This record gives sequence, structure tokens and C-alpha cells, in this order.
Amino acid sequence: MFRTGMISYTFFPRVAATTANATLTMAEGTPFEVTEAAVTTLDQAAIVTTTKYTNDETGDTSIKGILSTVGSQGGGGRNSSGSSNRARVQVELDTSSSAPVPLSAADFVNDWRAATGSIMGVESLTYRSERFRIADPINVQLTGTDGEELDEVVAAIENKLQTFAGVFDVGNSLSNGKRELNITLKPQGELLGLNLQDVTTQVRSAFFGSEAQRIQRQRDDIRVMVKYPINERSDLARLDDLVIQTGNNSEARFSDVATVSWGRSPSTIRRIDQRRAVNVTADLDKTTVDESQLNLELETYITSLLSSYPQISFSMEGEYRAQQDSSTEMLYSTLFIILVIYTLLAIPFKSYTQPLVVIMVIPFSLIGCIMGHVIMGIGMSVFSFWGVLALFGILVNDSLVMVDWVNRRVNNGMDKFQAIIESGASRFRPIILTSFTTFVGVFPILFDDSSQGRFLAPMAVSLGFGILFATFITLLMVPCNYLILEDIKRLFKRNQDEINEDYEPISNDLRHEI
Repeated sequence: MFRTGMISYTFFPRVAATTANATLTMAEGTPFEVTEAAVTTLDQAAIVTTTKYTNDETGDTSIKGILSTVGSQGGGGRNSSGSSNRARVQVELDTSSSAPVPLSAADFVNDWRAATGSIMGVESLTYRSERFRIADPINVQLTGTDGEELDEVVAAIENKLQTFAGVFDVGNSLSNGKRELNITLKPQGELLGLNLQDVTTQVRSAFFGSEAQRIQRQRDDIRVMVKYPINERSDLARLDDLVIQTGNNSEARFSDVATVSWGRSPSTIRRIDQRRAVNVTADLDKTTVDESQLNLELETYITSLLSSYPQISFSMEGEYRAQQDSSTEMLYSTLFIILVIYTLLAIPFKSYTQPLVVIMVIPFSLIGCIMGHVIMGIGMSVFSFWGVLALFGILVNDSLVMVDWVNRRVNNGMDKFQAIIESGASRFRPIILTSFTTFVGVFPILFDDSSQGRFLAPMAVSLGFGILFATFITLLMVPCNYLILEDIKRLFKRNQDEINEDYEPISNDLRHEI
């Protein structure tokens, strides 16, 4: 059913929010006015999108309001402090069933993105419509020692991601800083006994100044700086005519001993194990894209790409890594839970084998969980498996009631087969009531239209439908398993009796000789 697509599976599903957000980052050092102009473009696109969700007859709209923040990205995180190159636009939506025009945050974001188009000078622009995000669906971490090679690989991966359908908001963690002048020493300068530090120090002294002395005036410390006059250092064209003192006490023009070029330095450099690290991220439409298949195809492409860059290594991070870690943790948790259940059952049963009668029912409860998702039209996710873990405890409780009843009757002298037959009729009502009340308890969550309800729905489906289906499985399988166990015991006992009949005790004389 999973392979045919009858049941969709998304490890981390998107929980729709009631707001749509656009986070904007311009180049480092961008003036406030330029960032504000970009935000105005986002605002206008949001207003244009609003017309699509406006009732033509009443004029009412499903858009409650638009909030723009220039100079920060909100959220109270690392980027929440004032920065003229950062901004955020938040649109509040009415996603309830009584909205003038039905809409979802995801649909609004898709229309908003299309209406905005591209904005000049934007370093990154991401749209979000989910309530929370564990990590980026696509996140490739690259590490290497050569910055230029990393830039080439990052560009190649971004171009590849652009070719995938349903992938958008492609970006990277490279952050260019402010513009800077890169000075390179010419061979003529080296012949004159100069090095790069000599040239850069003299350029700094000319334009920024060099401290000549300090004067103490009461509590103030006044520094006397010697530098070029304002008219000589207000124009960078004067740099070529700057006089540089050479190593042999002579002078030379700057343009004769060095060259200068414009560039940008990274505002931040991340390192892992002393290697530069860069992350390439992207978002995708989980309703149309198979996330696991896309990551597998991307991993194959990067492996082939890095054959030409042996100094660069990569790892798949984001939701892919979180999924691997969570799957491992859930496997260990399930094994631990089953071990604890076995131990707690073995104590009251006073048997090492009877707990297996109960535990063997657990796998069959998954049928009810899966069919519940099909009936409700909800895809399975990691939250569904959390509901399955909760289901184990309730299921064991029902089985425990039946097995304990059989043991009590057998201890009182009743035939085992007769005790098992009567157990189904005697324990039918308490088992049905226990299971049905649990299902009714989670029933309201299944039809809750709020974002909180949609978040809990997969867990409620697994728990509710799982216990409903497992009730009938319990009433049928527990008696069958109990009889099978008794057949196995009887078989081993008969074999042991045959072995004892064939065994001849050693005579005392032979034992004495041995």
C-alpha cells in the first residue's frame, strides 16, 4: 500500500499556520532605503495576492493584515537584532471554515511568491507557511579548504536543485560582507624590498591615520593622528598617486608597486574540524515531491560531482539527518518498550512464555492504524508512530485482562480449553468498553479544524482506530495464541517423556567401575 501510493508517508509533515512569512536578506552593508524598497515590492505583491482571496459580492477578504519589519527579521533569534540589510513581511490569514474565501497558508504563499518574482540585490528570500519547522527538507553540508572550489561546488548544486520540480527557495549559508579593496604586490615592488604588509600599512596610515602622540587632558586621553588632508583621502582615485616608502629609503608611486581590485569579504566563516563549511538549502512541496527519492538522487549527483574535487567532502543534513536519527531512536525505543512490557507481564503471570501470548498481538494492531489513515485521508508521519507506541500500552491492558481471567479459572480447576471459551464471553464487555471509550476520547481531535488539531490528528488516528481494530484481534488472537502455547508445551512434554522411557539407569556395579 505504501509502494503503490495508496498511503502517503511523510516523516515530518507540514502543519499549516495561520500566517505567511517572507524573510529577506540583502547584501551586507545595504542601506536601509534599499531594503525598504525591496520590502515595498513584497508588500505590493501581497496586496495583489489578496484580491484573489476577496469575496466579490461582499468585498470581505480572508487576509486580516500585513506587517512589515525593516532592519530585523523578528523571532527573537540570532538575526533579530537591527540590521539594515534584513527584513520580514508577515501576512495574517483567516484559514477557518467561516472565512469569506477558503484558503490555506501554503496556497497563499505560492501565489505570493509568483506575484513577487525576483528582486534585484536580494541575497536570500524565503517564504514560510508552516507552524513549525524541524529543519530544512534539503540541506547539503560541504566542507573543504579551498574557498574558490567550495564556491564552484555550491553553484553547481544550486543549479541542479533548480532543475527539480517542486523545489524552491534555493540558497546557501555564504554571506558576503561589505565591499573591500584587495591589494596585490607587483614584482617591481618585491625588487624594491617591499612586502604586502609594508604597502597595506602605509595605505592605512594615509587614509585612516597613524598615531603620533597622546595628550592627557584631565581624564581624557587625546590621540593625535597624522593622515592625508581631507581632499587627498576623499577620493580613492588618489590611491594610485600615493607615495610609498621603499626598503632602500627611496620613494615610489603606489601604482608602480601594487595593484588594487574591488571585492567582498565573507561576513562570517564557519569551520568544522578546521575546514570551511557551507550549507546549501532548499524547500520543497511535500504534497507532490517524494522527499526521500529526491535526497537519494541529489546524493548520487553530489558524489559524482565531487570526484573532480577530492578535497571537498559532504553530508546530508536537515530533515534527512533528523529522519535517520529519529528512526534509530524510535527503533531502540520500541525494543525497550517491548522488553519492559514483557518484564511487567512475566511478573503477574509467573511465566516466561505467557507474555509472548500478549506481545504477539501487537504487530497486528498496525493494520488498524494504517486503515484509519486511509479512512480519514491523512498521510502517515512520525507522529503516527508516536500514537502507535501509546497504543501498545492500551492493547496490552486488554490482553492482560483476558489471560489473567483464564489463569484464575485454570488454577481453580477448570479445564484450559473450557476456560478459554468462557473468557471471550466473560471479558467481552469490559474489553469493548475500555477500547470504545478510548476511541470516543480521541474522536474530537480527528475532526478538529484548527492547526493544533491537525498537528495531533495522526497520533489520534493511530491510537483511536488502532485500539478499535485491535479489540477484535485481541478477542480472537489471545485465545488462539494461548492454545498454541499449550500445544507447544504438550509437544515438548511428550518428547521429554519418550526420552525418559528410553533412558536406562546405570547399575550400581557399572557406576562403581566408572
